[in-house]
Amino acid sequence: MKPRPSVGRRAISRRRCTTCSPARGKFDYKLNHLKAKITPLVSPEGDIFCKVMLGAEATLESALSGEDISTPAALHRLEREMNEAIGSDLKSALEKSQAAGADILELGQRLEWRYPRLWARLKNKWMQVYGKEVRFKVKTDIRVTHMEGGA
Repeated sequence: MKPRPSVGRRAISRRRCTTCSPARGKFDYKLNHLKAKITPLVSPEGDIFCKVMLGAEATLESALSGEDISTPAALHRLEREMNEAIGSDLKSALEKSQAAGADILELGQRLEWRYPRLWARLKNKWMQVYGKEVRFKVKTDIRVTHMEGGA
């Protein structure tokens, strides 16, 4: 039997992405050292949230843009756009998992560990609760740490 990966913090080595903006152009980058922290939270009113924090270093591989991205201000704008795009894509994927009834982050298991009494009440109807009641809060911290020659 294969060992299961850690569910508290996962690291993914590399992922290629593209950010396109009609005003700024197209940027291809590789995400390195991805780290995610997934935390279930329950509000005093009983609402269930899943806080997802994703961090990574980015290597800018190409920039098809007239903008000089070597200036700190332009680089910060690009990082902000990258964070918004990745955060939006992640939130969309999580919402699709809810519609499909697939607890891809194993949030039920995390709730059981962190809130055992709540889990005892929810476990028999978890997929219904996951699909309709869980809300996601996604935060990303992507930083451009390298630029390759063509970028």
